[in-house]
Amino acid sequence: MFGNTTTQQWFNGGFLTYAGIEASRWELIAVGHHYIGAWAQPNDAGWTTAFDSNHKCANDAQNPERVIFIVTQSPPYSTAKQYQTDVTAIVKNIKAKYSKVKRIELTTLIRSPGNSPTVCSSKSSNEQSIPAAEDEGMAAVAADPAFAGLVFVLPPFYVTACSDFNPDAPQYTNQGATNIAKVYGAYFAANP
Repeated sequence: MFGNTTTQQWFNGGFLTYAGIEASRWELIAVGHHYIGAWAQPNDAGWTTAFDSNHKCANDAQNPERVIFIVTQSPPYSTAKQYQTDVTAIVKNIKAKYSKVKRIELTTLIRSPGNSPTVCSSKSSNEQSIPAAEDEGMAAVAADPAFAGLVFVLPPFYVTACSDFNPDAPQYTNQGATNIAKVYGAYFAANP
């Protein structure tokens, strides 16, 4: 899995111990404040970042068959085409770097209830909601015939309560990280 510090919060907040998650089959590369514009570059330092907490898969850690990529951009792009361009480049980078990859799953940061930008925050620019352009850009990449049978978009995920977020920020409280680990744990336990 590739993500940022918010991904790291829930990954280490109980996800690996969630019932049905086989920890030896999961690894994370997380880079703080690193967005898709950077990951789109084939020589970006993110691609050579060490595994989070040196936790890596028991088999093929350096060449996985499945990659989950958390798509995020701050400030957000204004058009789906901008997301599509960067995510297409990221998919190509993943294919070039991991010869065994058979499945690439795209997802976003977890969303506020109803994906509202202000339901949990006094600021609308808080990364607690996902712009429609981001969803549309990911869908366009998954629909690209060049990636048929390879790229999939996961369903949106939502926090259990606004109190999962730190105020006016995408980061989570300690309890929020635990709650969000359960949201992802339930999904990935059912979709190993």
